[in-house]
Amino acid sequence: MLDLPIAAAHVSNSRHGFGHHGPAVTTDSELMGTVPQWVSALATLIAFGWAVFLYRRSLRDRRLEQPRLVYALPISDTRPFDVGDVLHPTPRVRVVLDNATTLAELSTRPVKPDDPDLEQDVDEGDIFYRARRPGGCLRVIITNDSSEVITDVEVAAVLSRGEEPVGTFRCAEYLAPGSVHRAEVRWFNDTYSAFTAEAAPWVGFKDGFGRRWEHRTGSPIDERKEVSRWLGQDLTAISTVITRATRRVGRYFRPA
Repeated sequence: MLDLPIAAAHVSNSRHGFGHHGPAVTTDSELMGTVPQWVSALATLIAFGWAVFLYRRSLRDRRLEQPRLVYALPISDTRPFDVGDVLHPTPRVRVVLDNATTLAELSTRPVKPDDPDLEQDVDEGDIFYRARRPGGCLRVIITNDSSEVITDVEVAAVLSRGEEPVGTFRCAEYLAPGSVHRAEVRWFNDTYSAFTAEAAPWVGFKDGFGRRWEHRTGSPIDERKEVSRWLGQDLTAISTVITRATRRVGRYFRPA
C-alpha cells in the first residue's frame, strides 16, 4: 500500500517532462542550429540573391537591345553664327540618293512670331530669319536601325561632356524601322564664340512600350526618365527576396 503514492508521483513527473535527473533542458545548439546549418542557410541566401541579380540584368539587356540601334550622327561640322546672320526656316543639305545628288530639307525648331531668338526679314517676297543672339548650329542625321517604330523623336546638341543638351526640339512624330531623318539643331548664347566640332548630337525617343530613352553620340544609351520607377521595382524585388530567405532560414532554427 505504501508503494502506490510513489508510483503515482513517478507517473505524474514523467508526464510533465521530469525524470530522475530533473527537467529536460534544450541546448543552445538545438535551439539556434549548428554551424553547418548556418553556412548552408547563408549559401542559399547568397545564391538566391545572385540569381535575382542576373535575372534583373538580363531584363535590362533585353530592354537595351532595340534602343541601342537608334542613334544620331553629325553630317556637318558645328557652324557658329552671329547677330544678324540669316537662318533659313527650312535649310537644305546635299545628299546622295540612288547614286544621284539631291537637296534634302532639314527639320528645325518651329519658328514662332514672338520668337526672342529670331527676327523676321522679308526680301523680294522671300521670308528669312535673322539671329537676334549669337549661337551655333549642327546638322545631324537620325537613324532607326531597330525593328520597332519609335515616337516623339527629339534632337539636340551637347557642347561638352556632362552638360545638358541645348537646342532641343521635336523633329519627328515617329520614325519607322530602317528609316532616317535629317535635322539642324540651333542653340543661342549670350556671347559669340567660335564653336568647334566638339558638339555631339543627342537624340531622345520613346520605344514601342512607351519607355523614354536618351542617347548622346559616343556615350551609352540611358533610360534616364524611367530610373526612379525601375529602382522602385528593384527595391521591391530585393525586399521580397530577403523576406522569403529569412523565412526559409528560420525553419532551420525552430526548436523541435
